[in-house]
Amino acid sequence: MQVRDATEDDIEAVRAVADGAWRRDYPNALSQETIESGVSHWYGDAVVRMELSNPGTEFRVAEIDGEVVGFVHANQSGPAVTILRLHVLPDYRNRGVAEELLEVIESEMGTNKEPLRATVLEANDQMMSFYAEHGFERIKTDRTTIGEGQHPEVVLEGP
Repeated sequence: MQVRDATEDDIEAVRAVADGAWRRDYPNALSQETIESGVSHWYGDAVVRMELSNPGTEFRVAEIDGEVVGFVHANQSGPAVTILRLHVLPDYRNRGVAEELLEVIESEMGTNKEPLRATVLEANDQMMSFYAEHGFERIKTDRTTIGEGQHPEVVLEGP
């Protein structure tokens, strides 16, 4: 597995990873229309291009045999670092991809004394468990807009 900086050439692969992850993780929490709307907006060409160029943003992809199978998108605002999104294709889960992506962010952005934060939709049991296994605890619940609706988004804080 190789983890590297994402580039504009990865936008379509990032969107495909997000689509696969969302369809697996939210079949009962989000309608297919909401998933399509959310993925096309959050991972649209213009949005990802903007995120790739934002100072303080890390956007990394994980590749196995040349295929992008996961990504992490984190942002540093002041001393605080927040993982905004971490997704892995369902067929590549349980292969250490998410752990490797988390480790990259922890080692490259987590050098200050502030705890690392992560956001995840409350309905994503898989990622809620992943973060709990890595020492993250819920500190609050916000709401985020996906498509036409508002959905609970948990803010977690890690070691």
